Amino acid sequence: MREAIILAGGKGTRIQHLLPGIPKCMAPIRGIPFVSYLIEYLISENTDHFIFSLGHMHDQIIDYLDAAHSGIHKSLVIEQSPLGTGGAICKSMESVNGDAAFVLNGDTWFPVSLDSMADLYRKNHSDLVLASTLLQAPDRFGTISFDNEFRITSFHEKRILESGYINGGTYLISKAKMMAESKKEAFSLETGILETMVREWNMYASVQDIPFIDIGIPEDYHLAQSFIPELNSGI
Repeated sequence: MREAIILAGGKGTRIQHLLPGIPKCMAPIRGIPFVSYLIEYLISENTDHFIFSLGHMHDQIIDYLDAAHSGIHKSLVIEQSPLGTGGAICKSMESVNGDAAFVLNGDTWFPVSLDSMADLYRKNHSDLVLASTLLQAPDRFGTISFDNEFRITSFHEKRILESGYINGGTYLISKAKMMAESKKEAFSLETGILETMVREWNMYASVQDIPFIDIGIPEDYHLAQSFIPELNSGI
């Protein structure tokens, strides 16, 4: 079973002025909520269990999923108070049946090959694999460094570079390793695990030449209207 956690609990403060009263993952792309594009992509990558980590305006998201995607196998995990990315993933891992799960942001379009990530995960007995791509002038993103075997050696804060490999926010994470951090409750995956546990955890980068769009940023949201391929399912 291929399982994916979709993090969709944030408030979307950077695009709230464009989408008042609409949660980020419901931002319309050609009139269709963005979450539908994520679901179709994940189905095309053979995902058969969807775990939605929800918080802000979760009722609106649940109503839409029940109406438009009633046929998918889904679990709903609702934050009663903000848990941060790390806390949300830990809580969602309780609904994971297997030994590991993919994790995606509900406001990011980065349609990588999940098979490639899974192959790297198995080959290296990884604790975590993240999808990365090379960007020109990646000033608004943190970047990563890795060795010749693609093992991640360090994470870097946002800085001015000609080019750099970014953390694309799509992960394959060991359930056992993640659940061992659950005592932290509310914490950031990025600062609480990635940056601090890079030497203790077995982390690898799956480098893929795939376009990356963060629809939570106004300019990328406008770009997404023409950039993201139309849905095949005709929802």
